Amino acid sequence: MGPKREGESRPRSIVAKFTLFKERELVRHQGSELKGTPFYVNEQSQRKCPTNAESWCHE
Repeated sequence: MGPKREGESRPRSIVAKFTLFKERELVRHQGSELKGTPFYVNEQSQRKCPTNAESWCHE
C-alpha cells in the first residue's frame, strides 16, 4: 500500500475483489445506505490485458 502521500486530504480507496457475484451485488445494493455520508461504493471494470502480457496481468 505504501506511505500516505503528502498533501493528500482524502482517505485511500479500498478495493475488493469478490468471488461470488451474489456477494458483490449485495454490497453494491447496500451502498445506497451510505447516502449523506462521505463514503460511496463504486463498481470498477476489470482492465483488459494486452495479449502478450497475460502472465503478469492475471495475478
